[in-house]
Amino acid sequence: MNILVVHCRYRISGGEDRVVSCDIKLLREMGHKVVPYISSNKILDGAGTIARVKCVAAYLYPAKQRQEIIRIIKKDQIDVIWVHNTLWTLGTAPYEAGKKCGIPVIQTLHNFRLLCPNGICYREGHICRDCIGRNPLCLHNSVKRGCYRNSRLLSAVIAFNIIKQRKSLKDHVKLVCVSEFQRKLILKSLKGLNPNKVYIKHNFASSTVNSKPYSERSNRFIYAGRLTESKGIKELLCAWKILEKDMPDAPELLICGTGELAGFADEFIQVNRLRHVKRTGEISGEEVSGLMADSKALIYPTRWYEGEPVAIIEAYYAGTPVIATDIGGVSEMILEGRTGIKLSYDDQISDIANIISNWDRLYTYDIDSIFRFSSKFSKNNSIKAIRAILEA
Repeated sequence: MNILVVHCRYRISGGEDRVVSCDIKLLREMGHKVVPYISSNKILDGAGTIARVKCVAAYLYPAKQRQEIIRIIKKDQIDVIWVHNTLWTLGTAPYEAGKKCGIPVIQTLHNFRLLCPNGICYREGHICRDCIGRNPLCLHNSVKRGCYRNSRLLSAVIAFNIIKQRKSLKDHVKLVCVSEFQRKLILKSLKGLNPNKVYIKHNFASSTVNSKPYSERSNRFIYAGRLTESKGIKELLCAWKILEKDMPDAPELLICGTGELAGFADEFIQVNRLRHVKRTGEISGEEVSGLMADSKALIYPTRWYEGEPVAIIEAYYAGTPVIATDIGGVSEMILEGRTGIKLSYDDQISDIANIISNWDRLYTYDIDSIFRFSSKFSKNNSIKAIRAILEA
């Protein structure tokens, strides 16, 4: 097949961008011709008011993008369009182009943007489901509160686009979820969806890191991801503050990644004189995987439902257990006591501190068991899922 892969990269590269790259490579390995149509939100960096207004207008009425996609469809004889992120540069252009040309569209849902303008169902430190409902008028809650970047205007723009996007789903779009939790929530919340057109394809990663025997690993725990409030970075730092107070020989916490709370993290470490917490900044996926393979566990204290974090998959590839919040799709990724430990959502700080302080005494992990479970997120399983989606 000739497949047009459509994606808008994020300003700060994350797991979703890596998943798209892996999927493009895999589709080509499967023998498909892949034509990438990739844009980036980095075009907004340093953009003035007029440029931003034009971007918003094009997002709502993407005539130029639609015509460009139609041109590519005809030129490369595209059979199917596979869409990932469309915010802020693409809008509903891929759906409109697919309908115009009479070819199917596949949309992978990496987050909850179909239900929530902010995309993560999270507000003021907690899960928020106020916009989730079968009636699209529920979206007014996000507009009223300015959930997207504290802006009522931008929240309204995204809410309007979500309504347009939902209308397209009933025509010619197949939806691909990354977890059973996400699929159930989508089907429960949106009217008129055909369950037979809502699939699950688990993420996979391209890491080839060699695992290290567990007994030989460094006295280190690792966090890998964006430094944002919704990822639980504040709770993680507070837990290590308690640990360093109670444990003179506290293990190292290595924080990999960057984000809006990078400055907060640096200041917290300095003010509280945390000797065992270090930050790497943004590093490559292979570097992160290598560090995971030499760590006792990945800590992933997320505060929102998540899609299917690549960091957890890469930890399993390295034979490393995971300590993560018992919520949403993340909860499905952990076999309690076998591949990791689930954190209480409401008591994360003390949970993390208790788990880490008792780690060597209470927790032992069989790397082979973790490897067996990681096959759920293997390349072969992704190939099977892709074939089923394309052939349906």
